[in-house]
Amino acid sequence: MASFDYSSIFNELNKSILSQMEENRVLGLSLSLIDDNNIIWSEGFGYTDSTKKHRVTADTLLSLQSISKTCTATGFMLAVDKGLVKLDDPLKKFYPEFTIKSRFGEKEAGKITFRHLLCHRSGLTHQAPVGNYFSNVECSFEEHIKSISDSWLKFPVGERYSYSNQGFDLIGYALQRISGKSFIEYMQEELLEPLGMVNSTYNQRYVKENCVYAKGYYYEYEEP
Repeated sequence: MASFDYSSIFNELNKSILSQMEENRVLGLSLSLIDDNNIIWSEGFGYTDSTKKHRVTADTLLSLQSISKTCTATGFMLAVDKGLVKLDDPLKKFYPEFTIKSRFGEKEAGKITFRHLLCHRSGLTHQAPVGNYFSNVECSFEEHIKSISDSWLKFPVGERYSYSNQGFDLIGYALQRISGKSFIEYMQEELLEPLGMVNSTYNQRYVKENCVYAKGYYYEYEEP
């Protein structure tokens, strides 16, 4: 069977991408086109930062942002498959010190299970008080996790969906205690390397100190 000719699609994509980047002031991006299990086209566009010294290529590191939650959830399910933890185990089984402020009763923290965290039905707010997405303050992962106890539940546990970064942060922290490895090491060894994702990492400090990567911007403000 003759292979499909994608050349016209590539040409149209190039035109559309460049036009959209200019219209929406996108500094740089990369894109791959996949057919079944094969990467048939992969290309970078624009620059890694506002200095325009480095062009984005197909191999440039970019932040996955919340797509990383899918990877974290997969890493957690690997631990479930190994019998190290159950979906309906309470968070406090592995993090007994965990507390949360609540107007719904003192026992709510003990009701939060990993299933609640994975489904964004824990009642937790979106961001942690320390080291959140909009903060420029340096802190350790442990300090970030500890600060969650200073936040309040938005809803009773399990009653409503509410998107929460805090929930997945707690899953990552629990994986450290379950596996005896740092979250970065666990994800690298259990998920990324077995999948051949050797250039992917959760270690942001290593990337910022050793790699050329695409920086994020909020209007004219560059990420720290």
